[in-house]
Amino acid sequence: MFRGYFNAKVDEKGRVSVPAKFRDGFEKTGSNEVCITNFKVDGYNCLDVYPQARWLELEERLRQQTERSPRVIKFFQNYYFPGVQECQLDRQGRVLVCNRLREYAGLGREVVFTGISDKLRIYSQENWDAVFAEGEASLPDDPDVVSMLGF
Repeated sequence: MFRGYFNAKVDEKGRVSVPAKFRDGFEKTGSNEVCITNFKVDGYNCLDVYPQARWLELEERLRQQTERSPRVIKFFQNYYFPGVQECQLDRQGRVLVCNRLREYAGLGREVVFTGISDKLRIYSQENWDAVFAEGEASLPDDPDVVSMLGF
């Protein structure tokens, strides 16, 4: 549903325009409601953005999986779920990201949206550059990653 990456700008009120290609993904869910929470990739802070329906599915799956390790449950209950901000895309396709989450992810004026199949991530430009470089550097070290996918 969400693929690629796009640059965007945060305005003075903390709103960021979701790239048009990604807005189409939200429209396919039939709702303009989103859930945004804190996350970390390779030690770099970012934000995960879910269509609300997908977020509710995630919560339900966790409730049903009582055999998860205490560490996994602790992650979701003490970090991922409490950090969530529920909001809506406005008519211009913008979303207001609260101060707490913008500060957590180190978001300035320039941000990067990345599509991760069923959700988006928002990075500061600096953190995205580092995460992308680490992803690129991991490829030559582990050629099995590519061969596993049939390349």
